Amino acid sequence: ELVNAMAPAAEYSFNKSHSASYAISAQQNMYLKHYHPADYAAAYLTRTRNEEKKAKKGTTGENKVLKYINMAKHEMGLEVIRPDINKSGFGWRVVDDNTIAASLNFIKGVGDSAAPIIEQFQPYTSIGDFFAKDITWARVNKKVMEALIKTGAFDSLYPHRQTLLAAYTKWNANKKQGTYEEKKAFFEKRLTDIEHDIGLVDFDDDQKLEIELELFGFYFSGSPMDKYEKVIKKLKLKSIVDLTKSKRWKKGSTYGVLTKVHEHKTKKENTMCFLGLS
Repeated sequence: ELVNAMAPAAEYSFNKSHSASYAISAQQNMYLKHYHPADYAAAYLTRTRNEEKKAKKGTTGENKVLKYINMAKHEMGLEVIRPDINKSGFGWRVVDDNTIAASLNFIKGVGDSAAPIIEQFQPYTSIGDFFAKDITWARVNKKVMEALIKTGAFDSLYPHRQTLLAAYTKWNANKKQGTYEEKKAFFEKRLTDIEHDIGLVDFDDDQKLEIELELFGFYFSGSPMDKYEKVIKKLKLKSIVDLTKSKRWKKGSTYGVLTKVHEHKTKKENTMCFLGLS
């Protein structure tokens, strides 16, 4: 009798209300994605942690941030730029209608406590201006600064990363307190000394990509495969994005750099493997 009494209720209680809720959510998401793509993508990426998807044993190798970056680029036609000391903050930001900037805490090693402090003193007009501000250096510490410099967050102010890294190391060994002008002059003197000693030195393209893989978790600005573009076209190879962007995955030959290998035992004790391909 109880089952017979509950059966008619199923026609209007859970099923229809559940479907209606999903329909409203889907409509709102599609509206925002179509009419406000930059804001939508920035919000989506802000709420997503830069980490691999967890499984019962280890990780699956899937990174949701990379998935949504590819969505923003290839489905929504947006430009996605790496973290920038003036354009980025705690969350992903809209730069203009067609561009979003990765957050500062997207960089591994920067953390959620350092990004708001940096954001507080924006904009920075020069590299000397940055080091003259009243930043809490206990939070924006050596690990944070090295990660920011290596990944190019300061490129818009000073593009020679190795020179800047050496100047920061020298400055950090003996910080100076004082007025704004005194602190600015103190850092600029160290930078000038380093420029005189080693010149204007940057990382090469391969080094930059390896740094991205280390501190972002994947290649961001390019790929080591870019140099093989002619070969890829000649062999008619397709990227993973091209093969998997539709609901029905396509068959084809792909290419990439093998970045990780993770063995996994199934319930039947068979060995399978997850590969990271960038």
